[in-house]
Amino acid sequence: PPRSTLFPYTTLFRSQARLQRTLTRVRNPAASRALVDQILGENDQKAAVAATQLHVRIDSEGRNRLRETAGDPDRSIAIRRQAVRALGYARDHRSLVLLPRIARDEPSLATEAASALGRIGGNEATGDLVAMLEHPDEILQRSVVRALGEMRDVPARDALLDEIARRPVDDPLIVPILDALAEIPIHRGVELIVGLLASEAPEVRRAAAWALAEASGPGVFEGLVAAANDPDEEVRCAALEAFQDRARPDDAGWLVTRIGDSSRSSDERGFALRALLAAAGRYAHTPEEPWLPGVAVEQVLLALRDPEGDLALEAAAHAYHAGPSVGPRLVELCADVEASPA
Repeated sequence: PPRSTLFPYTTLFRSQARLQRTLTRVRNPAASRALVDQILGENDQKAAVAATQLHVRIDSEGRNRLRETAGDPDRSIAIRRQAVRALGYARDHRSLVLLPRIARDEPSLATEAASALGRIGGNEATGDLVAMLEHPDEILQRSVVRALGEMRDVPARDALLDEIARRPVDDPLIVPILDALAEIPIHRGVELIVGLLASEAPEVRRAAAWALAEASGPGVFEGLVAAANDPDEEVRCAALEAFQDRARPDDAGWLVTRIGDSSRSSDERGFALRALLAAAGRYAHTPEEPWLPGVAVEQVLLALRDPEGDLALEAAAHAYHAGPSVGPRLVELCADVEASPA
């Protein structure tokens, strides 16, 4: 059936989003009023789309209307929620006093207020979010942690590390904190995360390995290598994924063994292959390691013949790391009528 009958609102939704994006580029009071009217209207879908398009284009009158609505207890919770969300997307720093008060006085808006503070960012917002972590509501705590992670600045990162330091290993917030730290450069307190790789809980070890993806410091490399041999498969996959940009020529042996181990999952073998190819790309022009690109090419060709196909897709997506020498071999494989379709 036509797509329009399966998803009747798709075309309309996209058209509205494009019109609202256009409004954000028109810097005049009428455009600002139109966006704020949609945010404060009864149509939740239009309000959500309009709120995400604000950025910095809304004028002072529109920001005042949003702040007044967000703090007005006589307005409906739904409308106030849209106003709070819009203030976050608008990066409205004048809301930094209002949003913590809303979170305190109206529990149903607390998670939205935390997300808005995270989008606004800055030291003051970080302090407000850390204070909100004392609230007993675990859902709110997780929203606060997510907001701190999305800020991606030094004060927020340090606040998350401080929370790891002061909480017991079995605290239910440890895993969300580690997830929030993933892909954030960490240079301080890495020993806290490395220590969590020895946790008895596999979900903590998995999150700790992933959190070390952008970390540097004592014990990070050794910790990830140890985690790559963890008894839990998800921990091994997370460690191998975090290990990609750290693999050295000396690691080629065990990575090749891991890639060729058919008893392992395709995901785990694929992460090992990606780490090997990344190392080959980094050391391609190093005269001391002339053999590494050749090893990588052979592993790519073997993986491309994988009967299940998943490992073949991984090899095809990252084969370019092996260097120019892989090109002619790939051409030969494409012409091989006996090769699998994958």
